Amino acid sequence: MTNKRNNLIPFAFLMAAVSLGGCATNEGYRPESSTQQVSRQISTEQEEFLQVLSQVKQSHIFNTNIEAEKFWQGSLNRYLLQLDPERLALSQADINEIEKQHPEFSTLIAAGAISSAYQVGELYKQAATINLETAQNLVHDISLADFYGPLNSQEWAADAGQLRLRWKQHLTHDLRKLTRSGLTNSEATHVLEKSLQHQIERLKHSDNDQYFNTLVSSIMKHLDPWSRYFPAPSKDYSDSSLVGIGVALKEDTGLVQITKILPDSPAPTSTLKVGDRLVSLRHDQGPVVDLAGINLDEAVETLAAKKGAHTELTVIRDGAKIPILIQHKEVKIPLDRVSRYIEVIGLENQNFKIGVVKAPSFYSSPVSSADDIRAALKYIQNNHADGLIIDLRNNVGSILAESLKTSDLFLPLHSPMAIVNTDERWKVYDAFSEPQIQLPTVILVNENTAFGSETLTSALQEHGLAVVIGRRTSGNGIFCQSKKTKTGAVCIASAALYKINGESLTGKGIEPDLSLKLYPADILSAEKVTSPYNDYLLDSTDSVYSNESPRFDYSHLQTQHEQRVKSDPTLQLYNQYQNALAERELKGYLLDDASYLRLQNQINELELRWNEMGQPDVEMQETLRLFAELLALKK
Repeated sequence: MTNKRNNLIPFAFLMAAVSLGGCATNEGYRPESSTQQVSRQISTEQEEFLQVLSQVKQSHIFNTNIEAEKFWQGSLNRYLLQLDPERLALSQADINEIEKQHPEFSTLIAAGAISSAYQVGELYKQAATINLETAQNLVHDISLADFYGPLNSQEWAADAGQLRLRWKQHLTHDLRKLTRSGLTNSEATHVLEKSLQHQIERLKHSDNDQYFNTLVSSIMKHLDPWSRYFPAPSKDYSDSSLVGIGVALKEDTGLVQITKILPDSPAPTSTLKVGDRLVSLRHDQGPVVDLAGINLDEAVETLAAKKGAHTELTVIRDGAKIPILIQHKEVKIPLDRVSRYIEVIGLENQNFKIGVVKAPSFYSSPVSSADDIRAALKYIQNNHADGLIIDLRNNVGSILAESLKTSDLFLPLHSPMAIVNTDERWKVYDAFSEPQIQLPTVILVNENTAFGSETLTSALQEHGLAVVIGRRTSGNGIFCQSKKTKTGAVCIASAALYKINGESLTGKGIEPDLSLKLYPADILSAEKVTSPYNDYLLDSTDSVYSNESPRFDYSHLQTQHEQRVKSDPTLQLYNQYQNALAERELKGYLLDDASYLRLQNQINELELRWNEMGQPDVEMQETLRLFAELLALKK
């Protein structure tokens, strides 16, 4: 490894260049006029295509050889899968026919002949339209009396007959889910019909621009999980007089469902709740708009209205249709800032005062998360705490500069904090000031603790300054660099984070010193405990720091924790409740009505008991208990 100890990269550069899981930026886009859009020729898109590949060749951290024939093998299948990710619009027979007509697809695309993607796109449109229309005809033939096994989206249906059977299975599952959410059979059938009709309409309007964007996206997806292509926006969203209602949404079985309600927006002042499914709306006594079958983009556009406008929403909740009136106002996205508090934990005739700093994200504007953490640490010190917990659960750590500034609050001057590799140009980041706090420290993490949060956790763990409790972290040590292209932008995985002991964070994550065993096995499935980045492991590099101190033996505390999980009433109730919710989510559509009703009654009973307990944060409670036990051992 070359000499890493150069000057630190300026924080401003890091904040501009780093983004977790893709660089979602529209910076630099200047929407073309309609005349310019019409006059665009294939040569312009070829230039864009070749520019994207050039950027990949220059910057990709995994050194993928995009000039090799092997890279382009399977391009047609990847392109079609990007067009039809659920494998419900095409059969293997359709794909075989497309391959017959375009046997040289991969070779042509590798050479920049992207017109073949447009031709394949049109063939896809024709076949998919026929198959979706066939599915439409099936809607009235399905019966809730029929039960099928789990849905299979890992393989293409062999032919039209197999695809028809798959659609029947899919529609039956969706009909059952919709009727169990409170719709009548005819209302649920209407949702399915509208959903298919919207899919067909969107398909009919597919054009070369969409085929091009899909092609490039399929190539970027083939590179790694991080790299992304961002085409120029197809619509102008600059009309500031239109505002939404302050909710986050997701698509769910032909309807859109509320997943989050923002404070300081119209939604909290209404009776909207997380989990509500939107059925229809009416703006200011206008016509009723049916929301069945629309996608997220269409939902956002439909929900928007002028400031001060009144909208009546109809939602489905707990089996009932509920009308809700909302007045539109400007929605401000809140900054989820650092918070702090003190907990007193009694243990064996001793009281331990533990300060908790919750950092749900790292941010740099309009204020700095590192500065907020510094202020929280000062508060905790002034309250004479015996120990400190830093809660980094679900902190994706997208701003590395803030992570390093936070690490600096704990580490001695000139201590290494992290290593970054950018195209074999190695940098070690050292602490640049004296530590601001010296307290026994625990860091609480989970599978969504990522990137800069993993850097902070690793630095304190390796220096022996913190005990890590929770579940293995994300293993997302890659950051992307965004670059403009002729008409859009790319975000390319261009650098990797390493622990100071030389190990790559990517694909490995950080193993906690004490593992929380709160989640039942069927909830914490293999997909959740295995990093999605395991296929992108990077070789270790030279260590810049080695902690020679003997590691503390946590096995006794681990055993006590696991025994508590089996005997503590609160933890038992928590596990039963989570198990039941998981069974409904993952297997509910496979249950007959009687079994589903029993499961739902069980959930209602467990939810009532859980609410009576105040919905405690059992992970934090158990972490506080483990920390107090650790402090008692070390006293």
